[in-house]
Parts: sequence; structure tokens; C-alpha cells
Amino acid sequence: MSFHINNGRQEADYPHQLLISYDKTILKINAMSNENEQSTETKIYPALQCREDLFLNLSLQDQPQREYDFQEKYITYIPHSGFANQRISLTNAILLAWSTNRTLIVPPIILGKSVSWQANAQLETLISELIRSTKNISECELLEKKYRRICYRNLYSYTLLPWDQLFDMSFIKNHVRMINRPDFSPRNLESSLNIREREREIFYLENSLRRKPIFRDFTPNSIFNKSSPKEVMNLCDLRSRPEKLVQLRSVFGTKRVMFSLPKNKLFQESFEKKMVFSHPVVIKVANDIVQKLGGVLSFIGVHLRIGDSNFQEARLQTVQEILKMLDEAIQPKKHNEDGQLGIGLQHALSKCVEKNQLIYIATDAMSNDPILIPFFEKFPCVVTLANFSSQLSPLNELKNPIDNFPMGKFLIPMVELLVVAQSRRFFGTSGSTFSGFAQLMHQNLVQESENEGWK
Repeated sequence: MSFHINNGRQEADYPHQLLISYDKTILKINAMSNENEQSTETKIYPALQCREDLFLNLSLQDQPQREYDFQEKYITYIPHSGFANQRISLTNAILLAWSTNRTLIVPPIILGKSVSWQANAQLETLISELIRSTKNISECELLEKKYRRICYRNLYSYTLLPWDQLFDMSFIKNHVRMINRPDFSPRNLESSLNIREREREIFYLENSLRRKPIFRDFTPNSIFNKSSPKEVMNLCDLRSRPEKLVQLRSVFGTKRVMFSLPKNKLFQESFEKKMVFSHPVVIKVANDIVQKLGGVLSFIGVHLRIGDSNFQEARLQTVQEILKMLDEAIQPKKHNEDGQLGIGLQHALSKCVEKNQLIYIATDAMSNDPILIPFFEKFPCVVTLANFSSQLSPLNELKNPIDNFPMGKFLIPMVELLVVAQSRRFFGTSGSTFSGFAQLMHQNLVQESENEGWK
């Protein structure tokens, strides 16, 4: 079984007594078009369940009472860092939008460029500089030749892509109203929402502390007594904000939104399993590579992150940790009768598949990086993406449907993610959110295989 494309509605299969359906139609708004389409799909989850009697309303204390109200309210956030971190931020934002019954304005994925976290408004200032349009090309053409090349290089070094171009968001859209935000301009955002008075219409939730505040649906007084509003915020308070727009800064963090009440946890567990890759070309390329590796659950997958920040400093330790895990999973041999896999690759691959010793390493290291030598010396049946260049060719034709810029090279990490997730066993890099996402997908696939009884 491979990852597949499902364009149909995602059905929920949970105990009937836990489901609540609504007869109201759900308005789904697409900011990239001017058309509003009505969906007759019914919600299957109630709104956020609160235990308001157990909250200390610290975040609203000293706030003046407002007499105005807006017919529709919105919530948005600012993404940062790499793809996996941005995905975590999106999942947290979805939970916050569902919890507050606000329309989620979804920023695009930033592919190819990693914007570091900054405190409060500094992050918004930094990220607002990421603008993609044909105007950028015209500006590059006006420069002197020696600067023009640099301008083009910077321009093509990243792309902005709506999340629903990569992931199946149908289940989420049945529960959360969503709008795709095309850029990071605060002025454009305020204009699109007809916001004229920032102080009255926008609530800025600052985060001077990284990965704070933590949002909770149930917080005993003992926790609140030890925490400030900058550290912990209850979701019922956030839901009661009167402003038209709640502007969050960073919402990154694996435990930023913590549900304790059963009905809330049910929604969280459900949508995270339903939000799966849906890009047909990415899925096909990944599945083609997996077939070369012997099929689903037929090889060992490794994610080795050593190329940036703290991971570069810990690269030797990371290599030793993964080598030890592989040593326990496979009986290593220094040589085999076929020599290295680079020669007669297909024949050698088939031999490795037969021996159940094939290892696929997804890594940000260059294929000739000496850091990889210990893997090739100790385990003859090791391959990387460099061994499958022909399978990647369909990516070369892909263009971003929003700005028509080439985007295939930015989707290669997604291909590798889907490949290692379909391995028999997976070993990742400690502390990497990319490895964490791959591990989650791998566990879901293994669980599905056990439930369905396939190999």
C-alpha cells in the first residue's frame, strides 16, 4: 500500500454518541477568488468545551468592557522557520481558530527560505519583506548586470504556496472557516478586512517568550497561580475577545495548545490524522522511489539532519547515534558480492531488497559529504536521493499556480518525507521537527497496516 490521493470527503469514524451534527451550512471562503461557495457538509464536532468555573480569567482582567461586536471575527498568525515548524504552527492555529470560533486567515507556506523566530512585532516586520509578484522581476531587470544576477537568485530562492495546494484540508474546512492569505503585508490584511482602527479592531497577542503562551482548555488554579498571562492563556478567555481580528505572533511549539477535556482532544486527534499530503506529483514521485526500494514497509528509513544551526554542531554525535540504531536493526557487513550500489544499481538494489538490508537516508548533506562515509562503509545497502535522479524529473515541470514561478526543487524535502515514512523502521535526528513529522506519518502507516492486516 502506498500513499494515495483522496479527493473525496473525509468521513469520521468515531463513536456515534460523541458526535454532534449541525444543520447549518458552512461558508468556505477562498481569498484567491471572489466567489463564496456554500457547503452542505455538516459539522461533526461541537465548539470548544470549556470549564469556565475552573479558570482564573487573568488574561481579561483589567480589560475594559466593549459594547461593540463584529458579525464575523478572524484570527491569524505569523509563520517562521522551516517547513516542519510551519506545519506545527498551522496545526496550532487551526486548533485556536476552532476553539475561538473565528475564521482562520492562513498564511502561505514559505518554501526554500527559513525565517528565524523573533520576539513580538520584529517577526512581522521581518517576514513582511517576503513578497512574490511579477513586479519583482521587473525590478530586477532595471538593475545593473552585476546586481541583476543576485536579484534573480534571491527572487528564485523561495516561493510562497497555499497549504491546500499540498495538503488535503477538506476535513478541516468542514469545521473551521478558512481564508488563504496571499502575502504577509499587514496593510493588505487590514484593508481586506476593512479594518480602520487598529486599537479597537485588532488584539495583538505578543510572545516575548519563545513557545509561549501555552493555550489550555482546562487549567487548574494551581497552575494559574504560578503563571503569568504571558505564559498561560485559557481558550475561553481568548474566545471572548471582542475585536474583529486576533493577531497572533508565533504559535510554534508541539505543546502550545493543550486540550484536557475529552471532546476537545477528540477533534485534535482527528484532524491531525486527516491532514495528509495530497499533491499528486509529490505522491507519485515518492511512491515510484518506494517501489524501487522494494515497496512499502520493505526498507529502513533514516532522516539525517546535520546542515544547519545546532544540528551542524552536533553532526558527529547524530551520526554516531543513528549508526548505533542501525547496527541494532541490521547485521552490518563491510562488503558484499555486488560492490557499492553506485555500480549496477538496479541489480544491487534487488539483492539488498532480498536480504532485507536496504537503507534509505534522507539528508540535507551533500552526497559527497565525508560525514556519510561511515554509513557506506558499514552498510553496503545504503542509498540516498542521489540514486534516484530519474524519478525526480516530474518535479522539474512544476510551477507555483499563484505566481507561475518554478517550485519543483522546493518540494524535494516533501518527497523524502513521504519516502522515509513508508519504511519498515524509521530512525530520525533527535530534536528535528522534520524527523518528528516523518515518525508520526510512519506510525500512522504502520498502525493502518496492522489494522488492515497487509504487509
